[in-house]
This record gives sequence, structure tokens and C-alpha cells, in this order.
Amino acid sequence: MPRKDRRRGDRHEELLSQITSAAPESTPFADRRVLRRFIGEYYRNLSLDDVSAFSVEDLAFAAIAHAKQGRTRKPGEHKLRVYNPTLKRDGWESSNTIVELVHDNMPFLVDSLSMTLDRTGYAIRLTVHPLIRCVRTSGGRLKDVKPRKSKQGTVDSFIRLEIRKESRADRLRTLAEEIEKTLTDVRAAVKDWQPMQDRMQSVIAQLEAQQHADPDRKRESLELLRWLAAERFTFLGYRQYRLNKKKGELELTPIRGSALGLNTVGNRRGSAHVLSPAMQRYRRSSELLLITKANSRSTVHRPSYLDYLGVKAFNEKGEAVGEHRFIG
Repeated sequence: MPRKDRRRGDRHEELLSQITSAAPESTPFADRRVLRRFIGEYYRNLSLDDVSAFSVEDLAFAAIAHAKQGRTRKPGEHKLRVYNPTLKRDGWESSNTIVELVHDNMPFLVDSLSMTLDRTGYAIRLTVHPLIRCVRTSGGRLKDVKPRKSKQGTVDSFIRLEIRKESRADRLRTLAEEIEKTLTDVRAAVKDWQPMQDRMQSVIAQLEAQQHADPDRKRESLELLRWLAAERFTFLGYRQYRLNKKKGELELTPIRGSALGLNTVGNRRGSAHVLSPAMQRYRRSSELLLITKANSRSTVHRPSYLDYLGVKAFNEKGEAVGEHRFIG
């Protein structure tokens, strides 16, 4: 190891020891060695420059506060707190508002939380995001911390975001509610990621079997779908629609139980809608795919308008009878 890196590593280890020594006697860990391991994992990936403006006492109390937040947690549960620490209640204080989360480790968490804070007008001043291997009792109580390479316990995502100070209690509650909505979306998208991948493969197989489609359109469409399915499209939602005729007008009606990902959450449950003239022309055309931008922004992963990918569904006669709709 180069001498410069060795010196930096030594300073980092010395800082971790100072933080541990500054921790209060009352912590979630009866054994100070476990406390030392927790603090070591908690601040392992944070650079010395990131923490240079903080005292070791504040760093210790911040880590302990987060450990207390995640002291008891069962798989599938999460612990969220948005607050302003005070000396009287918490033993430390900060010029920033603190967002603390303890969650099952999964993709998109930090990106999605950052998007939520940006959307609600709060700039992030510090991000601490350790992945900590926690050993818990059957009731979910934290009793030990192991190295990441250990096979014991499970990896929990500890996320602490520091934002500009927000003193109004109603705004803190609103921010917490917005974060809860985002977490619901993230979990829905992650939970149904594989089913959406499987559904795309099924749609590809159905299109491959379609004998009535224009050969060139079919080949081009299949090439594009296979390309997107090869991890080039972040699947966030899916729903299948059936084409019906009602009161002389054609409408797409969502098929009950077909929704996956974001389409299972909140007001995205879908409703029937009459085909516009443009959609009717598309239905009659030889086009097999419709790719456009949705009119809503993503709450997961990236802060952009969602992409809408529609794939025609056909009957045995080759007639368009519905649509497979993916968003991502």
C-alpha cells in the first residue's frame, strides 16, 4: 500500500476509535466491541473530508441514534425518522434536519430518496449509507454486527441524509409522508422486477408465434424487445389491457389482476379509456409497438418522465385485441 494511502487509512482508523470512545455509555449494544464494529461499518465508506466539519462527539451520537432507530426491525419492516436532534432529548444537536432510514437492502433506495428530497425542495448536505450485516433475535432485536463477508445475519441498509434545517413540524410530517410514498413505490418495483422480466419474455414469445404480422415489422419489433429485455430497460410497471366495444366506441379496459410494480400502487390502478383517433389509427396499422413518454415522472431510480412501451396483443386470427403496457 502506498505510504499516502497508509497514512490516510491510519487516520481513518484513529478517527473510528475516537468516535467509539466518544459514544455514550447507553447504547443499543451491551458489548463495546460490537459498538466498535457498528461504528466501523457505519463510517467505513465516508471520507475524512466528509466528516471534517463534525466533532467526534456528534459523529458518535449520530451513529448511535441511527442504531437505536434500527434496534428492532423484522424483515420487510422499515424504520423512518425525520427530525431535528436536540441536546435534551437526543444528546446531540445539528444545524441540519436528519432523515434516518433502516430498510431491507434493495436497489434504488438512495437514488429514489434523493429524488424525493429534491422534488420537495430540500438539498442534501451529507449522505451516509452503510450496508451493515446485522444479527438479530427472532423478534428482530439487534444483538450483533458482523463483517460484510460473514454468512451470519442479514444486510440492512442504513441511510442517513442531512438536509437544510426545517423547523416547522407540519413540513417535517409532510416530508416523512412523501418519503413513505416513495418507499412504497420502490418496494413495489423491486418486488415485481422478476415477474415483469418474465412477462416481457412471455410477450416476446407470443409475438414470435404471431403468423399474421408483417414480417419486417415483426423482426424489427422482436429485435428491439430482446434488446430492451437484456437489462437495457428498467422495468417499473406493467398492465395488460383488453380492447372492448362499448356504446359504439372502442376502449381499452385493464385486465383485473394483471398489474405489476408501480401499477399496483396508489392511483395507478388503471381505468378504461376510449381510444383516441390516433390510437385507432395505430390499432389498424401494421405497427406492433408503441413507444412514447408517459405524462408522469418516475418516483423510482431516475427523476425523468416514464417511458411507455405498448405491445399489441392479438387473437388467433391476427386481430389486435389489446395491449401489453410496460413503464420504466
